[in-house]
Amino acid sequence: MSSASAISTPGCASWKSPSTPTTSNPSTTALGHPRRVPEDRLRLLLDAVTPRGLRFFGVDLAGIRLCADDLDWSLGEGDPVYGDAQDLLSVLFGRRLPRGRLHGGPEGSRVPPTLVV
Repeated sequence: MSSASAISTPGCASWKSPSTPTTSNPSTTALGHPRRVPEDRLRLLLDAVTPRGLRFFGVDLAGIRLCADDLDWSLGEGDPVYGDAQDLLSVLFGRRLPRGRLHGGPEGSRVPPTLVV
């Protein structure tokens, strides 16, 4: 089964739902599937994050700096919160992650409860 669903109606062209990091990542994260989003796609989306987009998705990074463990990328100012880039992408699009997917900085700072389930 492919990650995109096909819909076909007689007399109409068939349509396939998109499989993008923001549509498929929450499902694979919740189910524990080890899908890795290609780095070029992650960078494209991470670099496009804006304050307006964060507000739209209800993300408040006040006092938090998100830092990718697997890419040279960070966003925000404050206490560092680390995780895989694709997990951070989910957070930036308003998703909460299972506990243990993010971790605080070397000072032992806690991961804010608004970022985890």
